[in-house]
Amino acid sequence: MTTQNPIEVARETLKQLSLRKLLPTPENFERVYHELAQIPIERDSKLAVQLLRALETLLKLPALPHARH
Repeated sequence: MTTQNPIEVARETLKQLSLRKLLPTPENFERVYHELAQIPIERDSKLAVQLLRALETLLKLPALPHARH
């Protein structure tokens, strides 16, 4: 894309989503927007970062005693 105007890139992104028959999800929009603007996408998705933080927090918690039936 020749222009780096964010509004034009966003418009073209919506057109591309439609042409590619992709749902306009935040993930698809982000991927196509970055592709058109030639901006590298961060490798770590927000969800992955949140899941890793949650796992790290869980690993720091003391173990629960086993329930006896």
